[in-house]
Amino acid sequence: MRVTTKQQLLSQLASIQSVYHLGLIALPVFNSPNGLQVIEKATIDLETGRMQGGPIAALLRDPSLGDDLKNEFFKAQMRLALKEAFEVCKTYCKNTQQFQNMRGTSWYHFARIVRDAVTHDFHIDTENKESRLLPLTWRYWTITPEMTGKQVSAGLKGFISHRLVDETMAAYTRFIQTEAL
Repeated sequence: MRVTTKQQLLSQLASIQSVYHLGLIALPVFNSPNGLQVIEKATIDLETGRMQGGPIAALLRDPSLGDDLKNEFFKAQMRLALKEAFEVCKTYCKNTQQFQNMRGTSWYHFARIVRDAVTHDFHIDTENKESRLLPLTWRYWTITPEMTGKQVSAGLKGFISHRLVDETMAAYTRFIQTEAL
């Protein structure tokens, strides 16, 4: 859906955050015997055929694979929230000639670097023009020159964490509610 009004953008941001939270709420299901039984019995009909939950439940039960699978699922939720929310805000601001206002926020450069990191396997990469901004601090987090080119931790207690996702989403929403037209 192309977002053309402030209200549509706020609804889109709320939807992105709800999908992210839905993914988080699903995590305990992966550790629960009852949850794994539900996954095992689940089926879904797709255009390419029926997908069975049994193979996924088996992967989740496998001690050598299950934790990695759960961690990748969590990282995918963070990736979705951080990337999509940033892009929908940026597109709206560009389309409504408000991009310079967005660029002028205290969080823009930090959020852009994090958005790029989640898109590129959680590696911090700064372009030459951004390297002059480092170290870059927003709220509780700092991106230092030493982090450039390195993979940052992502997870419940990682550099890219649930708290970072929620606070970034809140910053986007506050900006749209209070500063955007």
